[in-house]
Amino acid sequence: MRSAAPFALTLVLLVHLLASCGDGTTSANLDSGLDASPPDFSSADFPPPDLARPDARPPDRSVPDQAAPDQRVPDQLVPDQLAPDQTVPDQLLPDQMIPDQLVPDQMIPDQLVPDQMIPDQLVPDQMIPDQMIPDQLIPDQMIPDMPWPTCNDKLKNQDETDVDCGGATCPPCAVGKTCKLPADCASKTCFQGICIDPKGTTCSGGTVQLHPGGGFKASRVHATAAAMLGVGSIAGDGKGTLYGQDPYGNGVSGDRVLRVTAAGAVSTLVAPGGLSTCTVSQITADATGHLYLYNITSSFIMKISAATGGVTNWVNLASVGGGGSCTNTSVIALAARADGSLVAGSPKLGRIYQVPKAGKGWTPWVLLSQPMRMDHDGAGGVYATSKGKLMHVTAAKKISTFFDPTAGPGSAASLRRDSNGDVYFLAGNSLYKLDSAGANLTPVAGCLGSTTDLEFDKSTAAAPGGESIYISDIGKGIFKNDGDRILELQR
Repeated sequence: MRSAAPFALTLVLLVHLLASCGDGTTSANLDSGLDASPPDFSSADFPPPDLARPDARPPDRSVPDQAAPDQRVPDQLVPDQLAPDQTVPDQLLPDQMIPDQLVPDQMIPDQLVPDQMIPDQLVPDQMIPDQMIPDQLIPDQMIPDMPWPTCNDKLKNQDETDVDCGGATCPPCAVGKTCKLPADCASKTCFQGICIDPKGTTCSGGTVQLHPGGGFKASRVHATAAAMLGVGSIAGDGKGTLYGQDPYGNGVSGDRVLRVTAAGAVSTLVAPGGLSTCTVSQITADATGHLYLYNITSSFIMKISAATGGVTNWVNLASVGGGGSCTNTSVIALAARADGSLVAGSPKLGRIYQVPKAGKGWTPWVLLSQPMRMDHDGAGGVYATSKGKLMHVTAAKKISTFFDPTAGPGSAASLRRDSNGDVYFLAGNSLYKLDSAGANLTPVAGCLGSTTDLEFDKSTAAAPGGESIYISDIGKGIFKNDGDRILELQR
């Protein structure tokens, strides 16, 4: 009750103010009424408040109106914020389409398994049964031939080392055929896998044997004469004429230079005075028609005109030794280079000298033991025989063993290089060919007799075209004519 009286008083004042506003009472009157005296609540104009009436309480109506918006806030925000939850399923699942695109259409069914690889291409197209087994191997090639190998079936079979020869079953092989053991060869000599005949064990009747694969198809005696008593060295002029150094001349003393025409006619070109009977110098020719020969008595290299036989003492080599006797011979090997200069080899001193084209002086070039025969290599260097081996000296003075025949054909007596760059050498009574690398040996001819030198020159009228090989054969010695000859091997 104590709390109800102030509230009732406040309500009465509020009602009175509202009533005054409605009657047009000014604020001044209101103020004056308030200032005059407190109202008389006992009169009939101001009845006491009825506390039991709920409708007469204005605050009760305003509270619900203001709180209503606060209560609706959750209802408005919740649906707006949750809107994205509704779009998630619709956007992601249909647009990606994982199952439909990748798995069925692209990889598995159409491309790899059925159409391309397994059934159509590999199995039917190769045709393994038809091609290999019946047609090629069994009927045609293998079965008919294998049971009946012979030594004349033109096949290399059984234990043959070459076609129809060699081994324990077939006859021994001829010169030039492939071998493994000496017994595989008719000559009983197998060298570097090839049958050779350095001692002439298969020779008969003095007939030259041309070996298959040697490159020459015919042989003949090119020249022989009663005056020939052993030609120690020969040189050609490139036109079919040969020049030979004959150390015994008339059989007593005196060295001669012989001319041998393309027709095989033999004559004396010149017999220089003072030559010793033991002069065995190599004779060589240059491109200008001049010959060169060493004179053991004067120690000069002589320059000889091939046309006239005129002799000039060209270069004096007395200071390098020699003079007067065979044991002091200082120059044996002579060779003209392509540029016109000379190389001169001294077996006694073991040195090769250079002589310029003008013939003025000489210079030491390289040390080489016992050079006996030489030929130029076409590039400023030389090939030389040395202690039976074939040596190569380059223009830069590099020395190497080109080929060593001493374990097979025997010591090399002479050598020449042909226009193709192949090197030919004489050993025993046989002629051999080496390629420009010195790697492949080919027997060319056998049963040549006592050979001393060889030379390449134009073929004679009997074999026009190409180069022939001319070989000097001194028969049984150089003291008398007992079969001395110059042979020609024709391509």
